[in-house]
Amino acid sequence: MKLSNQLTRQTAESGFSLVEILVAAVIFAGVFLLLFTMLGRVLSNSSGADQLRAASIADIRLAQFHAGLDYAEGTELLDLDGIRFQVVATTETKEQRAVLRLTICRESTGDTVATVYGIRYVRTD
Repeated sequence: MKLSNQLTRQTAESGFSLVEILVAAVIFAGVFLLLFTMLGRVLSNSSGADQLRAASIADIRLAQFHAGLDYAEGTELLDLDGIRFQVVATTETKEQRAVLRLTICRESTGDTVATVYGIRYVRTD
C-alpha cells in the first residue's frame, strides 16, 4: 500500500496542472501584446521624428531666405542626427514676391517628409 501511495504522489506532482499552464499562457500573451504595442509606437514616432528634423532644416533655410540672402536653387544633402536628408530648393519670382519651395526627403527611402513654402516680398525701387 505504501508503494502505491508513493507512485501516485510522484505522478501527481511530476507535471504542471492545467491551471498553471493557462496562467503561464495568459502572462506570455500579455508580455507579447505589450511588446508589440511598444514596437508600434516606436515605429509611428520615427515618422514624427523625421518631420521634426525636417522642420528644423526648413526653419534654418527659411530664415536665410527671409533675411534676404540669395538662395541658390538645387539639391543638397544634409546629415541630421545620423540620418541623411535631401533638400531640393526651387525659387520663383512673380511680380513683387519671391517664392521658395523646399522639398525635404529622406535619402534612404526617397519618401517626402515635408514640403515647405516661403514668400518674401521684393522691393522694385
